[in-house]
Amino acid sequence: MDKYKKGLLITLEGGEGAGKTTQATVISEFFQKNNRKTLEIREPGSTIVGEKVREIIREAAEPLSPLTELLLFSAARKELIQNIIIPALKDKKVVICDRFIDSTFAYQHYGRKIPIETVQQLISLSTQNIKPDMTILLDIDFKLAMKRKDGSLDYLEKESYEFHENVRSGYKIMATQEPKRWITINATQEQEIISKEIVTKLKRWIINENQN
Repeated sequence: MDKYKKGLLITLEGGEGAGKTTQATVISEFFQKNNRKTLEIREPGSTIVGEKVREIIREAAEPLSPLTELLLFSAARKELIQNIIIPALKDKKVVICDRFIDSTFAYQHYGRKIPIETVQQLISLSTQNIKPDMTILLDIDFKLAMKRKDGSLDYLEKESYEFHENVRSGYKIMATQEPKRWITINATQEQEIISKEIVTKLKRWIINENQN
């Protein structure tokens, strides 16, 4: 662990109700035990602008157009990159982000069917070429995930099963395209089992990085 001292960006991806927030804390605690500074953030959110965007999207009285949704997410990401992620990486922190650019590809391209060129252009503008060092995909069927949920559904959770299956398929495609960056976890398991699997794969990944 001591050999690997640069800032890291680790992202958690997956559909609604996959357990990303819980596992983000597990990852943070793992690195803290190994004497690394960590920062947990979320998209959209973690900045004033980002949290406002989150409210706008989740509480919209009428459906937003796919492109409006994409532009709002991109604006929130630009603020997060500039004000939070870049300074944290310069400070050699391990940044753990609940959703990032792959959510945009999954939801806006594979789900909303926005042309991939449009999505790529906006991601390029907002990210300053920052990509995750590791992405953990928590894979679970949407219907099963919703059985675990307490309380009312938000705007994304009200989308059709077909929409969520398209998002899930998009994630799997991306994970296949970049196997060195992605780690796919079966999120139908108990939380404790998922956490142990993530920690095991984190240790293995760090060893491989140190050897390269």
